[in-house]
Amino acid sequence: MSFSAALPEVFIVSHDFPPHGGGGVIRAAKFAKYLPVSGWRPIVIAADPAAYEAAYHDPSLVARGIEVVHVRYPHRRLGRRLTAPAIAPWPSGRGLRRVAKALLVPDPEVLWVIPALLAIRRLLRSDRPQAVLTTSPPNSSHLVGALAQALFGLTWVVDFRDQWVGNPLYAGGPLRTAIERKLQAFCLERADAIVVTTPELAEVVAQQSSRLPVCIRNGFDPEDLEGLDLDSPEIFTVSHVGSLGSTRDPGSILAGWKAFITEQELIGQARLRLIGPAHQCNLDRILAADPTLAATVEHLVFLPHREALQAMARSSVLLLVTSLEEGCQTAIPGKTYEYLAFRKPLLAIAPPGPLSRLLAEVGAGTTVPPADSRALQAAFAGLFALHQSGRLAAAVPPDAAAPFDRRGQAIRVAALLDAAYARRAESHPGLAQAGTAAPSPSPADARKGAR
Repeated sequence: MSFSAALPEVFIVSHDFPPHGGGGVIRAAKFAKYLPVSGWRPIVIAADPAAYEAAYHDPSLVARGIEVVHVRYPHRRLGRRLTAPAIAPWPSGRGLRRVAKALLVPDPEVLWVIPALLAIRRLLRSDRPQAVLTTSPPNSSHLVGALAQALFGLTWVVDFRDQWVGNPLYAGGPLRTAIERKLQAFCLERADAIVVTTPELAEVVAQQSSRLPVCIRNGFDPEDLEGLDLDSPEIFTVSHVGSLGSTRDPGSILAGWKAFITEQELIGQARLRLIGPAHQCNLDRILAADPTLAATVEHLVFLPHREALQAMARSSVLLLVTSLEEGCQTAIPGKTYEYLAFRKPLLAIAPPGPLSRLLAEVGAGTTVPPADSRALQAAFAGLFALHQSGRLAAAVPPDAAAPFDRRGQAIRVAALLDAAYARRAESHPGLAQAGTAAPSPSPADARKGAR
């Protein structure tokens, strides 16, 4: 992708970014890919790839022509090690981890804030970005945005992919929670615009901020679907793409699947594919210890995005799982929108909440309650019967995924950047950034120069 350097520029601060793989990087990567088409040139600030585990690298997600500045961050692994739940074999390990977790607020990646800010300052000597967009998790990325706004006068847009305070994935003690609540309130009040990924999260954030958030959901990229093998698999294949464990217990999935396989004697005729890491649940050990599960369940810890999409395309049914935890009731798994684009039958294990409401709105999928293995067994059996009779056809309306096209979402982000810059320029006449020789041109003026 090529574009004029005269376009208005925006820093995208995303700690995780390709070539790091996984679902958490895709939103920022697609914003960076399509914002130039909508009139903004992105400069990505991300952590040094050396900080990531080699097994999770996915260079295929890197869009051509995007400037990515990797911040060296040698203490990231130290921060993760000190706060990991089961590390440090020495007697004082637990106490050390408690102290580290209390100090590294809002997350271990807080150690990257100053290096990231210094990278922005260095770039401002030669570039003249008008804005900075920060995306979380990790929530420490928003501290980079707050400081960049305060020190350099940049228009600041915050993007919450997940809930911050109240999210069980980031839970801490009372003191830590109080500090994070203060940090979140500061960020929400200072930001020039707020973006969230679900209407439910918008409601939560609206109660905490004087500025109404804008909901821009996750989505799918039509270009990613080109050239995939869409033929139906020979055997009944149910696939789940994403992490399990912790707040997404695979126990009821395996119980429902085993009961379904055993009752109908389907070894060799059906398989369950679990693609993604499994945290704190000993999934591989459970599978190896049970002959039925070992024969019918496949666990792949990681697949590059393209291969994960191919696995979705070659599935009979796509499985979704959401958390029972209260703080996760504002989120929808990002893969949901790619699932919708394939128009495959969807089976969701979810309580009443964002996911079940979305599937009802678009007229797609079957939903069963969490931890109800009998209901899940019945759902598997019903879908298998349709598969056997040749009636397991496209189960999602053809236009259901259209509102979630990444290209349209980038247009909305660009419009939000334009509006936020205009508001800030109106309230701060003569807006200029420290480290630049002259005020940055307005986005409109920059685009005139690009013509």
